[in-house]
Amino acid sequence: MNRFLSCLWLAAVVALAGCAAGVSRPNHYYVLPSLADLPGKPASARADGLSLGVLEIDLPAYLDRPQLVVRDSAERIELREFARWAGALKSDIQRVLAQDLAVLLPGASVYRRPWPRGARPRWLLALAIDRFDADRAGRVRLYAAWQLLDGEARRLLAEGRERIEQRPEGGGEAAWVAAQGEALAELARRLAKRVSALPAVRGRANGRSPSAKAHRVRPVAPAAAAGAEISTPRAALEVDRCARPDGRGRSC
Repeated sequence: MNRFLSCLWLAAVVALAGCAAGVSRPNHYYVLPSLADLPGKPASARADGLSLGVLEIDLPAYLDRPQLVVRDSAERIELREFARWAGALKSDIQRVLAQDLAVLLPGASVYRRPWPRGARPRWLLALAIDRFDADRAGRVRLYAAWQLLDGEARRLLAEGRERIEQRPEGGGEAAWVAAQGEALAELARRLAKRVSALPAVRGRANGRSPSAKAHRVRPVAPAAAAGAEISTPRAALEVDRCARPDGRGRSC
């Protein structure tokens, strides 16, 4: 009898342990915030007539995953299994960057590829991200390279690299995601200033033909800086894939 009760007790313990193991934490899903979601939206100088297209984002494979990524050290990362992106991070970055630029460049038409029907932006922005994660303290680092291109002439107008650090206001994954959104907003602020300051872009936006000097730009090519930490955006090298073979406009 005692042996039977012992076996029954052991079976109950095993069953309870199995039930406990089957109960998991709920997943939390996050999206990057944009300046369009905030009250009192900041703006740069007006950019009436400017037509800007944001190309697909070049994102490293370690970031292109559903889980939030936390950097333990220079060579080790941790995946937060229960903290996930609500959509594809690559598309979310492209969406938020386009929304932020639209806020910062009032009067401009800002699109993201694939373009909506009938939209053919004159100026194109290509972005390659090398780092976009938080450490255990929540400090976010965003390292990115960008190129601004003339979509009609298929020429490079300007390029640069940005390194941004942002500390969260609080702890936990939600605060980290908010800090990532602010890092993207700071990147958009820097890009908006560069875009609006280009003579070729400024002349077009004001309805004037840019000077010959403004069009003396190099063809699209990888950045040649020796030992550069950040690669040239792949999208910049594919910008002419929509060009028609006869050279008369674009097919997409």
